[in-house]
Amino acid sequence: MKTKKLLDRQVEKGIISFEQRNEILEWSVNARTFIFNRLKRVHKIFSLFPSTLSKNQLEDNFWDFSNAVYDKGVHNRSKKTLGRALVEFRKQDYEGYNVYRALSDLRNIFEGKIGRPIVNPQELLSFIAKAHKNTYAAPKEVRNLHKSATPILLGHKDFDFREGDWMYHDSYAGSTWAPGSEVVFYKERPVWRMSYQGKNNDNYSEAFYNKEVFPFLKNALLETPDTNPFRGPKFFEHEDLTYRFKMRGDHRYFTGSESITHKGIEVFIQDVMGELIR
Repeated sequence: MKTKKLLDRQVEKGIISFEQRNEILEWSVNARTFIFNRLKRVHKIFSLFPSTLSKNQLEDNFWDFSNAVYDKGVHNRSKKTLGRALVEFRKQDYEGYNVYRALSDLRNIFEGKIGRPIVNPQELLSFIAKAHKNTYAAPKEVRNLHKSATPILLGHKDFDFREGDWMYHDSYAGSTWAPGSEVVFYKERPVWRMSYQGKNNDNYSEAFYNKEVFPFLKNALLETPDTNPFRGPKFFEHEDLTYRFKMRGDHRYFTGSESITHKGIEVFIQDVMGELIR
């Protein structure tokens, strides 16, 4: 039961996939002692890391732990401990377990073999939500603060939003049919991307879209939940317009579609797809 809870928590935090969780649970049926001993070893390793975080925080939140050891202030001291931990896991033939891979990635980051910083899923989602509410969907006076004077690609419209180590970039072309993409950077490296493309109903005028549909779309996008901030909410309506958004997956890898109907007739559809960059 303890193993299941711990693995479920790791799935929620994006450390392992649901398939990996099931694989480890299957192992635990015939190897409970082996699993529990390894988990104890992991907790012992966590307690060795110098950090301002408490031991409980390190054990309960792997992402806080990884970000703490990534910080330059504990870089050199953590490096040796990571090395010892990797040796222990390798001795135990424990490569199938996610902790080995996570520690291996951290060591590679320290040694410059990979430059992709580890991101906290909650921080990523919170930042995406804030970026969306300050760019395309924001009121004009707020939106203009983050509109790029010179887009990266010719004929495009770009938005940039920054906060601390995070940066968001949105770029699209067109007006009524406007494909584009969004990229989130953490510590100046791309960590997440979403692409989108959609179309309108040609039976309606461009004026109808500019005066009614797109302002309504922006209002729907401002209602996006912080826990799932990729487009708008599952359902939103105002007068004759109704917005719906369906999604499969989570921030790590997902596809989705949104639609707007006017008096029951579909007037706008858009498909999205996004994933972490690794």
